[in-house]
Amino acid sequence: MMPEFDKNDQQKLRDRFVQDQEKVTKEDLNKAIIEGEEKINSLLNNIPGVLKDLWQDIVDMWSMLQDYREGRYDVPWKTIAAIVVALLYFISPVDLLPDFIPGLGYIDDAFVIGLAMKFIGDDMEKYRNLKKSITITKREN
Repeated sequence: MMPEFDKNDQQKLRDRFVQDQEKVTKEDLNKAIIEGEEKINSLLNNIPGVLKDLWQDIVDMWSMLQDYREGRYDVPWKTIAAIVVALLYFISPVDLLPDFIPGLGYIDDAFVIGLAMKFIGDDMEKYRNLKKSITITKREN
């Protein structure tokens, strides 16, 4: 029997996403950075199809967390908390639809990443613009 991902499951994930943001700690931030890098690297050469359109979002979320932790970028904690929740969900192999289920395992991860992007959209746009301007400045030098 194939698992389903219906409206009820989506609502559960939305509720969990909101609730989990309230509980995020600095330890969660560190775990999201360390294990996020491992997960990103493990999928780099074989990005699951459902994540391909979100891959740059995932990488940029991870990068923002790293820059925040290192004091290179300041952003509201609520944005950091949303990213941490999304990345910790993405990292976990056992979630609503376990990642090992071919073709379906990352649908819920994609949904949570999408939720986070809706929540942090403006902050992510500012971050990407800053990163782009830094890259341009480095190239000019």
